[in-house]
Amino acid sequence: MKKADIGMIGLAVMGENLVLNMASKGFSVAGFDIDGARVEAFREGRAKGKDIRLFRDLPSFVADLDRPRKVMMMIRAGDPVDSVINQLLPLLEAGDVIIDGGNSHFPDTTRRTRLVEGHGMLYVGTGVSGGEEGALNGPSMMPGGSKAAWPLVKPIFQAISAEVEDGSKCCEWIGEDGAGHFVKMVHNGIEYGRIPARGQDPRYRRTEGDGKMDRPGRPRRRRPPHPHFRSRFLPMPFGDEGGTRPRRFRIPEGPVRLPGIEESLH
Repeated sequence: MKKADIGMIGLAVMGENLVLNMASKGFSVAGFDIDGARVEAFREGRAKGKDIRLFRDLPSFVADLDRPRKVMMMIRAGDPVDSVINQLLPLLEAGDVIIDGGNSHFPDTTRRTRLVEGHGMLYVGTGVSGGEEGALNGPSMMPGGSKAAWPLVKPIFQAISAEVEDGSKCCEWIGEDGAGHFVKMVHNGIEYGRIPARGQDPRYRRTEGDGKMDRPGRPRRRRPPHPHFRSRFLPMPFGDEGGTRPRRFRIPEGPVRLPGIEESLH
């Protein structure tokens, strides 16, 4: 039986959708998760009838991968990534590739690249953008790490990635060490910081009713913003925590600075 082209550790929504994306592009995929119920639900559900093999035992999962093995993790950033790497190192061989597709901090990716390369293996830290829909239908990917790993993962990564109108893939090698996760950090700062902040700045929103833009410096009572402008990360400038009792505030003049975000980009 042909062994799997790539393995996925972590079968929550992002990992599961990436597995389905890879399988739809003709790749054989092995999947592993410590949650047995999640594995069985995937096996009897969306993976049924597809070239997807699922495991609850890590050594069996690794043994099912074609050499050089490519193991991708879609798990929570931080200590869980280090824990899985330490479990994988004794099971892998020189030339195998470990891939972190989560939102790891780029200095951690640099440290892990050095660790894995010290064992003769290769490491990739890649940003994956597009959420669960992108993971299934075509994400934007930002890989970095061990340069020698790029030719090994490129065919899979570019096959599953989104593309622009001219056919160019939304996936290219960013650079060594933590370069891929650095770019993803900047991307997240823009998507979840600057864009929502602009949406919440009254100067970038139209008033309800007359549709005219607010005039800087004019005090007025304002209702909570439209749900499209709500942010999961930024506090709202309204009276109570739920935003149901608006208070008077003055629309600021001049450019709006975003402390902590702009500085991190320099």
